[in-house]
Amino acid sequence: NDVLIWTADNVGGLATQSDFQAFINSLASSSGSSLVGFIQTGAGAVATTVQAKLRENWVSVTDYGAIGDGITDDTVAFNQWTAAIAGTGKIGYIPKPTSFYKLTSSWNCTSANGTGNGITIVGGGAGCNIRFVFSGSDINNMCGWDLTGCAYGVFSDFTLIGGTSNANCPYATVLYTGATSGGAGFGGLSVFTRVVMTCHGTYTVLNQGAEQLHWIDCEAYGYVGTAATFCYVAGGTTVFKTSNF
Repeated sequence: NDVLIWTADNVGGLATQSDFQAFINSLASSSGSSLVGFIQTGAGAVATTVQAKLRENWVSVTDYGAIGDGITDDTVAFNQWTAAIAGTGKIGYIPKPTSFYKLTSSWNCTSANGTGNGITIVGGGAGCNIRFVFSGSDINNMCGWDLTGCAYGVFSDFTLIGGTSNANCPYATVLYTGATSGGAGFGGLSVFTRVVMTCHGTYTVLNQGAEQLHWIDCEAYGYVGTAATFCYVAGGTTVFKTSNF
């Protein structure tokens, strides 16, 4: 015959279904990656978390809500992203969008708002298009990509489109007015590589700074039927290398 040895109810220390669900919810939360460990291979590697590792180097504009569908206004996302990576040594990344990133006011990489100096931004290459679509007084008074005061910037592999016609384009697709945050003479060389710029308005590139801008394998265009000046230099030095201006 069977003999009952012992019984137990509510044995302590065992996880319940609700405990497992709470753990899953924690992993799925915005801080979930901080609960997962990471370590490189090899002797001397130091343990960290997945969250800390992912935040080390590259920061995508999509992390700040940019969509790139050609419909959504991505202006706020671009400016918040730029401000977030300023002075951190991290690399800003613009992935190739499904259509294009639509910006309805200036994208600021300026020293005045603390975002310009030493910033590095890399795009996704061909098809990584950023289009400025302005309206009203913005057309005559605002630039697309504002680099006022930017010093020691490194930018590569994206395309800036100044409007779709002279009815919605900014005054200048790219504006550079010198590194002013530290007074006259503050700032230094900025380098642009494989950056394509177009304009339906007055200037494709308007350089009014006192520092050097180096353009390597870049292209700047105005459209037939407009009075666009490809590149206007009013005091700074612009150096072109195998560029189409």
